[in-house]
Amino acid sequence: MLVWKPLIAVGVLKLLAETEEPLWCAGLWAVVNTAITVAAGSGFIHTGVVAVGSFALAAPYLWLLHRFEHRRLLWASVYVAGAWIFLW
Repeated sequence: MLVWKPLIAVGVLKLLAETEEPLWCAGLWAVVNTAITVAAGSGFIHTGVVAVGSFALAAPYLWLLHRFEHRRLLWASVYVAGAWIFLW
């Protein structure tokens, strides 16, 4: 699972660059994480926590990346500081 997350994260960031819709991209990230959790056979409560947590952490991160896309230093700072969200 951990091998796929960076690849999916790159895809979500590319989608963000194309669509400029951070909440939609965060929702997609949450759906992918939820699907992986369901496929792993986790329980209902754990799956719900993963779904809500994934969206709650990815939405502000992607919004900040979108907000600072034209300010390279701030964008890089947000990117590096928030990269752990996509590996959670």
